[in-house]
Amino acid sequence: MNDFDRHIGLLKAFTRLQPNHKKIYAVFSDITSTDVYILMTIYHCISGWEYQHFSDVEPVSVSELRKRVHGGILPTAISRSLKNLKSVGYIKRTADTNDARKKYVELTEQGYESVKKFELLMKNYWNRVYSEYGTERAKHLTDEINALADVLEKQEIDSVIKITNDDKKQ
Repeated sequence: MNDFDRHIGLLKAFTRLQPNHKKIYAVFSDITSTDVYILMTIYHCISGWEYQHFSDVEPVSVSELRKRVHGGILPTAISRSLKNLKSVGYIKRTADTNDARKKYVELTEQGYESVKKFELLMKNYWNRVYSEYGTERAKHLTDEINALADVLEKQEIDSVIKITNDDKKQ
């Protein structure tokens, strides 16, 4: 197998994972997968990560939410998701009573119940995956993918493109 085939094989393997990922997020028919991610991040921003009841849920500052969001989601996309989540009734937005510049978001009861249902679905799905694939094997794979991601993040694609183009000129 040559280098090109190896690269394409890796990309195809990751692409095969996406249809199931999209089906899971489709549980929320009224919001996008980015909105689901933002909704789950709001839920998990508060310490404790698991709430026994809706009354335990507290507001989170938008600035804290932005710090917690990973995956290259731009602030404009976060703002758009927050608008979407508010329009469908999953969150409400408030301002700090002492400083109107500070904005907060919190789950509504509908948002909380949706998150709990989604977490149960995810738990059941991944339990089935791990029982077939193996928990240790999945942990090892996760570690390897993270190691690959670390190497990829270190690479400066613009400089690689420039070097490649310079090589072509010579």
